[in-house]
Amino acid sequence: MPATIDDWRLHGQERYLEGAKLHRARYRKPDGEWEHDHCEFCWEPFVEDGGRDDLHEGYTTAGEDRWICPRCFHDFEERFGWVVAKSR
Repeated sequence: MPATIDDWRLHGQERYLEGAKLHRARYRKPDGEWEHDHCEFCWEPFVEDGGRDDLHEGYTTAGEDRWICPRCFHDFEERFGWVVAKSR
């Protein structure tokens, strides 16, 4: 179900994610020190290795510095006008 205007997950992401070009990818930690990232909306962690309930893939920006889980992607895709590029 698409999110409502007062959804608790919204906190100004339109400043940097409105109209963004995203691609679906498997999460890879950027370097040895960095262990995880979070969904920009629900704050669920993305991890490279972990249990089956952990997030291992989702939608990300070109530089892979912003991650969105599949559920939040679905809920906010229309509102933010995202363009999905082919996976790398």
